[in-house]
Amino acid sequence: MSAETVRSIGILAADTAVEAAWAQWGALTAAAVPVGRLRIWTIIDPEALLLLSLAVRDRERRLNDLLAGWARAGSSLLSVQRLRTLAKEFPPPVREQVGDFARHAADAGDRRWRKHAAGPDEDGSPEPRRKDTGPLRLVEGPTLMLRLRAGFGVGAKADLLAFLLGLGGAAAELKAITVATGYSGRAMRTAAEEMALARFIHEIQGPPSAYRADPAAWERVLETHQLDPRPESHPGIPPWRFWSVAFAFLADVVRWAEEAEGEEWSGYYASSRARDLMEVHRRRLRYLQLHLAAGDWARGAAYLDPFRDIVERVSTWVRESLYE
Repeated sequence: MSAETVRSIGILAADTAVEAAWAQWGALTAAAVPVGRLRIWTIIDPEALLLLSLAVRDRERRLNDLLAGWARAGSSLLSVQRLRTLAKEFPPPVREQVGDFARHAADAGDRRWRKHAAGPDEDGSPEPRRKDTGPLRLVEGPTLMLRLRAGFGVGAKADLLAFLLGLGGAAAELKAITVATGYSGRAMRTAAEEMALARFIHEIQGPPSAYRADPAAWERVLETHQLDPRPESHPGIPPWRFWSVAFAFLADVVRWAEEAEGEEWSGYYASSRARDLMEVHRRRLRYLQLHLAAGDWARGAAYLDPFRDIVERVSTWVRESLYE
Protein backbone atom coordinates (compact mmCIF):
# COMPACT_ATOMS: atom_id res chain seq x y z
CA MET A 1 0.00 0.00 0.00
CA SER A 2 2.86 2.40 0.80
CA ALA A 3 4.36 1.86 -2.66
CA GLU A 4 1.00 2.60 -4.27
CA THR A 5 0.62 5.74 -2.18
CA VAL A 6 4.07 6.99 -3.12
CA ARG A 7 3.41 6.27 -6.78
CA SER A 8 0.06 8.10 -6.73
CA ILE A 9 1.67 11.13 -5.06
CA GLY A 10 4.39 11.20 -7.70
CA ILE A 11 1.90 10.93 -10.56
CA LEU A 12 -0.18 13.78 -9.13
CA ALA A 13 2.87 16.05 -8.82
CA ALA A 14 4.13 15.15 -12.30
CA ASP A 15 0.75 15.60 -13.99
CA THR A 16 0.30 18.98 -12.32
CA ALA A 17 3.80 20.05 -13.34
CA VAL A 18 3.30 19.02 -16.98
CA GLU A 19 -0.06 20.80 -17.17
CA ALA A 20 1.38 23.99 -15.65
CA ALA A 21 4.42 23.97 -17.92
CA TRP A 22 2.41 23.33 -21.07
CA ALA A 23 -0.19 25.98 -20.18
CA GLN A 24 2.46 28.63 -19.60
CA TRP A 25 4.40 27.75 -22.74
CA GLY A 26 1.11 28.17 -24.59
CA ALA A 27 1.10 31.84 -23.63
CA LEU A 28 4.69 32.32 -24.81
CA THR A 29 4.71 30.52 -28.13
CA ALA A 30 2.31 29.20 -30.73
CA ALA A 31 4.21 25.90 -30.70
CA ALA A 32 2.48 24.92 -27.44
CA VAL A 33 -1.26 24.51 -27.89
CA PRO A 34 -3.14 25.42 -24.68
CA VAL A 35 -4.96 22.60 -22.91
CA GLY A 36 -8.66 22.88 -23.73
CA ARG A 37 -9.96 26.40 -24.29
CA LEU A 38 -8.54 27.90 -21.13
CA ARG A 39 -5.71 30.40 -21.39
CA ILE A 40 -3.68 31.46 -18.42
CA TRP A 41 -4.04 34.90 -16.87
CA THR A 42 -1.26 35.07 -14.32
CA ILE A 43 2.26 36.41 -14.77
CA ILE A 44 4.73 33.82 -16.06
CA ASP A 45 8.00 33.43 -14.19
CA PRO A 46 10.29 32.44 -17.11
CA GLU A 47 13.18 30.96 -15.11
CA ALA A 48 10.80 28.96 -12.91
CA LEU A 49 9.03 27.68 -16.03
CA LEU A 50 12.34 26.63 -17.59
CA LEU A 51 13.37 24.70 -14.46
CA LEU A 52 9.99 23.00 -14.14
CA SER A 53 10.14 21.98 -17.79
CA LEU A 54 13.58 20.45 -17.25
CA ALA A 55 12.19 18.53 -14.28
CA VAL A 56 9.41 16.80 -16.25
CA ARG A 57 10.58 16.81 -19.86
CA ASP A 58 11.11 13.05 -19.72
CA ARG A 59 7.38 12.74 -19.08
CA GLU A 60 6.36 15.11 -21.87
CA ARG A 61 8.92 14.96 -24.66
CA ARG A 62 7.50 17.97 -26.47
CA LEU A 63 8.85 20.12 -23.65
CA ASN A 64 12.35 19.18 -24.80
CA ASP A 65 11.65 20.76 -28.19
CA LEU A 66 10.18 23.86 -26.58
CA LEU A 67 13.22 24.29 -24.34
CA ALA A 68 15.59 24.07 -27.30
CA GLY A 69 13.42 26.45 -29.32
CA TRP A 70 13.30 28.93 -26.46
CA ALA A 71 17.09 28.71 -26.08
CA ARG A 72 17.39 29.86 -29.69
CA ALA A 73 14.63 32.48 -29.69
CA GLY A 74 14.37 33.84 -26.16
CA SER A 75 17.49 33.11 -24.12
CA SER A 76 18.51 36.79 -24.27
CA LEU A 77 15.48 37.63 -22.11
CA LEU A 78 16.49 35.19 -19.38
CA SER A 79 18.66 36.01 -16.39
CA VAL A 80 21.57 33.58 -16.00
CA GLN A 81 22.10 34.72 -12.41
CA ARG A 82 18.45 34.36 -11.46
CA LEU A 83 18.16 30.95 -13.10
CA ARG A 84 21.14 29.67 -11.14
CA THR A 85 19.75 31.11 -7.89
CA LEU A 86 16.28 29.60 -8.34
CA ALA A 87 17.83 26.28 -9.42
CA LYS A 88 19.23 25.86 -5.90
CA GLU A 89 15.67 25.19 -4.70
CA PHE A 90 15.17 22.41 -7.27
CA PRO A 91 16.49 18.83 -6.98
CA PRO A 92 20.09 18.16 -8.16
CA PRO A 93 19.08 16.41 -11.44
CA VAL A 94 17.28 19.58 -12.53
CA ARG A 95 20.28 21.77 -11.71
CA GLU A 96 22.48 19.42 -13.71
CA GLN A 97 20.24 19.79 -16.76
CA VAL A 98 20.63 23.57 -16.85
CA GLY A 99 23.88 22.93 -18.70
CA ASP A 100 21.94 21.35 -21.55
CA PHE A 101 19.78 24.45 -21.99
CA ALA A 102 22.88 26.63 -21.69
CA ARG A 103 24.53 24.69 -24.52
CA HIS A 104 21.61 25.33 -26.87
CA ALA A 105 21.56 29.02 -25.90
CA ALA A 106 25.31 29.35 -26.41
CA ASP A 107 25.11 27.59 -29.77
CA ALA A 108 22.47 30.13 -30.78
CA GLY A 109 24.92 32.96 -30.08
CA ASP A 110 24.12 34.00 -26.50
CA ARG A 111 27.62 34.19 -25.02
CA ARG A 112 26.42 34.60 -21.43
CA TRP A 113 25.63 30.89 -21.31
CA ARG A 114 28.93 29.52 -22.60
CA LYS A 115 30.65 28.84 -19.29
CA HIS A 116 27.55 27.06 -17.99
CA ALA A 117 27.05 24.86 -21.06
CA ALA A 118 27.27 21.07 -20.91
CA GLY A 119 28.71 19.02 -23.74
CA PRO A 120 26.43 17.07 -26.12
CA ASP A 121 24.77 14.10 -24.41
CA GLU A 122 26.53 15.00 -21.14
CA ASP A 123 23.28 14.82 -19.20
CA GLY A 124 21.93 11.87 -21.18
CA SER A 125 18.93 13.77 -22.52
CA PRO A 126 17.72 13.16 -26.08
CA GLU A 127 18.61 15.73 -28.69
CA PRO A 128 15.54 17.84 -29.48
CA ARG A 129 14.21 18.43 -32.93
CA ARG A 130 15.14 21.80 -34.41
CA LYS A 131 11.55 22.93 -34.35
CA ASP A 132 10.67 26.58 -34.80
CA THR A 133 8.68 27.80 -31.81
CA GLY A 134 7.39 30.78 -33.75
CA PRO A 135 7.56 34.46 -32.75
CA LEU A 136 7.64 35.31 -29.05
CA ARG A 137 4.39 36.59 -27.58
CA LEU A 138 5.60 39.47 -25.45
CA VAL A 139 2.53 41.69 -25.47
CA GLU A 140 0.10 39.25 -23.88
CA GLY A 141 -0.65 39.93 -20.22
CA PRO A 142 1.00 36.84 -18.69
CA THR A 143 4.32 37.68 -20.41
CA LEU A 144 4.64 40.96 -18.48
CA MET A 145 7.93 39.96 -16.84
CA LEU A 146 9.57 39.24 -20.19
CA ARG A 147 8.02 42.33 -21.75
CA LEU A 148 9.50 44.59 -19.08
CA ARG A 149 12.87 42.92 -19.55
CA ALA A 150 12.68 43.53 -23.28
CA GLY A 151 11.97 47.20 -22.63
CA PHE A 152 14.17 47.93 -19.60
CA GLY A 153 16.81 45.21 -19.75
CA VAL A 154 17.21 41.91 -17.93
CA GLY A 155 17.80 42.64 -14.27
CA ALA A 156 16.49 43.27 -10.80
CA LYS A 157 14.56 46.46 -11.59
CA ALA A 158 12.41 44.99 -14.36
CA ASP A 159 11.62 41.94 -12.24
CA LEU A 160 10.85 44.05 -9.18
CA LEU A 161 8.38 46.12 -11.19
CA ALA A 162 6.70 43.00 -12.63
CA PHE A 163 6.31 41.54 -9.15
CA LEU A 164 4.88 44.69 -7.59
CA LEU A 165 2.48 45.31 -10.47
CA GLY A 166 1.26 41.73 -10.09
CA LEU A 167 0.27 42.46 -6.50
CA GLY A 168 -2.47 44.80 -7.70
CA GLY A 169 -1.28 47.80 -5.71
CA ALA A 170 -0.53 45.96 -2.47
CA ALA A 171 2.78 46.60 -0.75
CA ALA A 172 5.49 43.96 -0.29
CA GLU A 173 8.35 43.80 2.18
CA LEU A 174 11.87 43.17 0.97
CA LYS A 175 11.87 39.59 2.24
CA ALA A 176 8.92 38.66 0.05
CA ILE A 177 10.47 40.56 -2.85
CA THR A 178 13.72 38.59 -2.60
CA VAL A 179 11.85 35.26 -2.52
CA ALA A 180 9.80 36.25 -5.56
CA THR A 181 12.63 37.66 -7.63
CA GLY A 182 15.54 35.43 -6.61
CA TYR A 183 17.92 38.36 -6.18
CA SER A 184 19.82 39.09 -2.97
CA GLY A 185 18.36 41.35 -0.32
CA ARG A 186 21.08 43.93 -0.93
CA ALA A 187 20.49 43.95 -4.69
CA MET A 188 16.75 44.33 -4.26
CA ARG A 189 17.08 47.07 -1.67
CA THR A 190 19.28 49.06 -4.02
CA ALA A 191 16.95 48.45 -6.95
CA ALA A 192 13.88 49.39 -4.92
CA GLU A 193 15.44 52.57 -3.54
CA GLU A 194 16.48 53.72 -7.01
CA MET A 195 13.09 52.84 -8.52
CA ALA A 196 11.37 54.76 -5.71
CA LEU A 197 13.70 57.71 -6.28
CA ALA A 198 12.62 57.72 -9.92
CA ARG A 199 8.96 57.51 -8.78
CA PHE A 200 8.40 54.29 -10.71
CA ILE A 201 7.38 52.64 -7.45
CA HIS A 202 6.54 53.98 -3.99
CA GLU A 203 8.16 53.27 -0.65
CA ILE A 204 5.98 52.54 2.37
CA GLN A 205 7.80 53.75 5.43
CA GLY A 206 8.58 51.03 7.95
CA PRO A 207 10.12 49.31 9.65
CA PRO A 208 10.24 47.03 7.87
CA SER A 209 10.34 49.04 4.67
CA ALA A 210 7.98 47.97 1.93
CA TYR A 211 7.24 49.00 -1.63
CA ARG A 212 4.26 49.17 -3.95
CA ALA A 213 3.55 50.06 -7.57
CA ASP A 214 0.49 51.80 -8.96
CA PRO A 215 -1.07 49.35 -11.43
CA ALA A 216 -3.58 51.89 -12.73
CA ALA A 217 -0.80 54.22 -13.86
CA TRP A 218 1.16 51.42 -15.51
CA GLU A 219 -1.93 50.00 -17.21
CA ARG A 220 -2.13 53.16 -19.28
CA VAL A 221 1.51 52.84 -20.29
CA LEU A 222 1.34 49.12 -21.01
CA GLU A 223 -2.19 49.24 -22.48
CA THR A 224 -3.01 46.01 -20.67
CA HIS A 225 -6.73 46.69 -21.00
CA GLN A 226 -6.34 45.83 -24.69
CA LEU A 227 -4.55 42.55 -23.98
CA ASP A 228 -6.91 40.81 -21.54
CA PRO A 229 -9.03 38.18 -23.35
CA ARG A 230 -11.67 38.47 -20.62
CA PRO A 231 -11.82 42.17 -19.75
CA GLU A 232 -15.25 41.90 -18.20
CA SER A 233 -13.95 39.71 -15.38
CA HIS A 234 -10.17 40.17 -15.29
CA PRO A 235 -9.26 43.73 -16.24
CA GLY A 236 -5.79 45.19 -15.98
CA ILE A 237 -2.49 43.58 -15.12
CA PRO A 238 -2.43 39.82 -14.38
CA PRO A 239 -1.70 38.77 -10.79
CA TRP A 240 1.64 37.49 -9.54
CA ARG A 241 1.91 33.99 -8.14
CA PHE A 242 4.95 32.46 -6.45
CA TRP A 243 5.55 29.95 -9.22
CA SER A 244 9.17 29.30 -8.31
CA VAL A 245 8.09 28.13 -4.84
CA ALA A 246 5.37 25.79 -6.08
CA PHE A 247 7.38 24.47 -9.03
CA ALA A 248 10.44 23.66 -6.92
CA PHE A 249 8.23 21.73 -4.51
CA LEU A 250 6.53 19.75 -7.28
CA ALA A 251 9.88 18.94 -8.89
CA ASP A 252 11.20 17.65 -5.57
CA VAL A 253 8.10 15.49 -5.06
CA VAL A 254 8.48 14.01 -8.55
CA ARG A 255 12.12 13.20 -7.84
CA TRP A 256 11.26 11.76 -4.41
CA ALA A 257 8.70 9.39 -5.97
CA GLU A 258 11.09 8.34 -8.72
CA GLU A 259 13.82 7.51 -6.23
CA ALA A 260 11.38 5.66 -3.98
CA GLU A 261 10.27 3.46 -6.86
CA GLY A 262 13.71 2.97 -8.36
CA GLU A 263 15.38 2.08 -5.08
CA GLU A 264 12.36 0.23 -3.64
CA TRP A 265 12.19 2.26 -0.47
CA SER A 266 10.20 0.95 2.46
CA GLY A 267 7.15 2.89 3.54
CA TYR A 268 9.00 4.05 6.63
CA TYR A 269 11.98 5.36 4.64
CA ALA A 270 9.77 7.03 2.01
CA SER A 271 7.90 8.73 4.84
CA SER A 272 11.14 9.87 6.46
CA ARG A 273 12.38 11.35 3.20
CA ALA A 274 9.02 13.08 2.71
CA ARG A 275 9.46 14.76 6.09
CA ASP A 276 12.92 15.89 5.05
CA LEU A 277 11.48 17.30 1.83
CA MET A 278 8.89 19.28 3.77
CA GLU A 279 11.55 20.67 6.10
CA VAL A 280 13.26 22.10 3.04
CA HIS A 281 10.14 23.62 1.47
CA ARG A 282 7.74 24.43 4.32
CA ARG A 283 8.99 27.95 5.01
CA ARG A 284 8.79 28.99 1.35
CA LEU A 285 5.43 27.30 0.80
CA ARG A 286 3.80 29.78 3.14
CA TYR A 287 3.97 32.31 0.31
CA LEU A 288 1.25 30.29 -1.41
CA GLN A 289 -1.02 31.27 1.50
CA LEU A 290 -2.16 27.71 2.07
CA HIS A 291 -2.81 26.18 5.45
CA LEU A 292 -0.67 23.06 5.30
CA ALA A 293 -0.99 20.68 8.23
CA ALA A 294 2.35 19.72 9.73
CA GLY A 295 1.32 16.07 10.17
CA ASP A 296 3.35 15.82 13.37
CA TRP A 297 0.83 13.34 14.74
CA ALA A 298 1.70 10.76 12.08
CA ARG A 299 4.30 8.16 12.96
CA GLY A 300 6.33 6.08 10.55
CA ALA A 301 4.77 5.37 7.19
CA ALA A 302 1.54 7.03 8.35
CA TYR A 303 3.08 10.39 7.43
CA LEU A 304 2.48 9.57 3.77
CA ASP A 305 -1.22 10.42 4.22
CA PRO A 306 -0.74 14.03 5.41
CA PHE A 307 2.07 14.41 2.88
CA ARG A 308 -0.31 13.35 0.11
CA ASP A 309 -2.79 15.94 1.37
CA ILE A 310 -0.10 18.64 1.14
CA VAL A 311 0.77 17.66 -2.43
CA GLU A 312 -2.92 17.66 -3.35
CA ARG A 313 -3.41 21.14 -1.90
CA VAL A 314 -0.38 22.53 -3.72
CA SER A 315 -1.48 20.87 -6.96
CA THR A 316 -4.95 22.38 -6.61
CA TRP A 317 -3.40 25.79 -5.93
CA VAL A 318 -1.29 25.50 -9.10
CA ARG A 319 -4.21 24.54 -11.32
CA GLU A 320 -6.50 27.21 -9.91
CA SER A 321 -3.78 29.89 -10.03
CA LEU A 322 -3.03 29.28 -13.70
CA TYR A 323 -6.42 30.57 -14.82
CA GLU A 324 -7.10 33.35 -12.31
